[in-house]
Amino acid sequence: MLGGACGRPDGGRRDGGLPAALLLPAGGPARRRTRNPQVCRGRSVIDPMSARIEYEVVAPESTKGLTELARFVRSGTLPATLVELVKIRASQINGCAYCLDVHYRRARRAGVPQPQLDMLAGWTNSPVFSEKERAALSWTESLTQVSLDHVPDSAWDRVKAQFSEREIVDLSIAIVEINSWNRLMIAFRTPPAFGTQQKSSPGASTPLVGVPAATPNERPASSS
Repeated sequence: MLGGACGRPDGGRRDGGLPAALLLPAGGPARRRTRNPQVCRGRSVIDPMSARIEYEVVAPESTKGLTELARFVRSGTLPATLVELVKIRASQINGCAYCLDVHYRRARRAGVPQPQLDMLAGWTNSPVFSEKERAALSWTESLTQVSLDHVPDSAWDRVKAQFSEREIVDLSIAIVEINSWNRLMIAFRTPPAFGTQQKSSPGASTPLVGVPAATPNERPASSS
């Protein structure tokens, strides 16, 4: 919404309101700008591509614990396809664009069927999910929205019928992990990569959390 009329949904731009990153040439560099909100008629106009805090620069060790949680989840009892479905669903509920961008790509790479990705937001009315996946998604929603119903017995009975105790622990830790990343990325306004080409800095070795290593289309940030 930069550089336009405040009263218009598209910010007054003639490009139809598309994010700047989507207007870049294919394969072009994605820009990660510092915070620079404009003010229009006394109101801040937030740049959706600006980060409030570069947390990995300000406090490099701050997310070490979350990285360890991610390693635990990767080495646990759950298949990667299920873990990615869970992480996407939590990120949908929380509205975390950064984590959705990352985990949709990881889900495809892990082999999650496209119909499941297409209908994940409406999984309760979709025939493409197994009973085990439904139990996991129900558990995900209850833990993600814990203040609404404090994880009722119905959710517990459903997950207990499909998973062992160790699997329930692994599933719950995966949900805690992604919810933590969601909150950090949303609070700091960490922008998604939008699938554009981004390269690691020389000597960078930190992979994207949750996968063994980053691909050329994923930013080398230790998040989600």
